Amino acid sequence: MKRTPLRRYARLESHHRIRQRARKHRDRGEREDTKFLVWLRLRPCRVPGCRRPSEAHHLRHDENGAALGAHVKDDRRAISLCHDDHMFLHNEPWALRAMLGIDDLRAWENEQLAVQREEYALQAGAHHEAMAFG
Repeated sequence: MKRTPLRRYARLESHHRIRQRARKHRDRGEREDTKFLVWLRLRPCRVPGCRRPSEAHHLRHDENGAALGAHVKDDRRAISLCHDDHMFLHNEPWALRAMLGIDDLRAWENEQLAVQREEYALQAGAHHEAMAFG
């Protein structure tokens, strides 16, 4: 029985291939905003009564609640949630809705996003004014 030589399926990636992959991510609608994410992680959790350190929860829907797609990641559409509430939201969203006493979780997330964007804009505006006058 004649055997064929083993083929190498995993190719080493060149810079060109990595750039192509990065371009594909941008084409899917992904946007990076590291300054916003750093600021977001310094904020407390958005769940009422919870003040633990937070991480970013990326919203996968637009302002109207329509899905953006599982692979679309926009850093500007993220809210701060502590790790426990973040995992609770992903694994048991119905329980979080009951805990918060709300009917529409996406509407609540959009509301929290609007509040955080306003806080970020006010803080960024105050920072720019201080830098201009300082």
